[in-house]
Amino acid sequence: MAAGGSIFSLAGTEAAPGASGTLVQDPAGDRAFLLVKSLPSLPANREYQIWRIKGDRPVGVGTFGLTDRPEQLIILGADFADADAIGVSVEPLGGSPAPTGQIVLLGTL
Repeated sequence: MAAGGSIFSLAGTEAAPGASGTLVQDPAGDRAFLLVKSLPSLPANREYQIWRIKGDRPVGVGTFGLTDRPEQLIILGADFADADAIGVSVEPLGGSPAPTGQIVLLGTL
C-alpha cells in the first residue's frame, strides 16, 4: 500500500447480505489481493469464482473454496486497473466461462 496500491470495497448482495470483501491492487499491476468475510457455506460440488468486469464482459480470474475461518485471503494474478467492477459468484467446481450462479459479492472499481 505504501507504494501506491488501490483499495476497493465489495458488498454482499441479497444472496449473502452479511458478506463483504476488500480488493487491494498491487501498484505493479501483476497481482491483487482479495480479502473476503462471512461468505455462506457451499455444497461440496460448488466453489466461488472471482470475476473481473469491464463493461458488460466478466472474465473469470480465479476460484476458491471456503476454509473454516470467517475471513479468507485470495491472491490473484490479475490486474484490475482498467476494470469497472469485481464480482464473486457461486459456480460449479472448476469454475464457469461466464457467471451462472448467484452473485454474492459485488464492488465498483
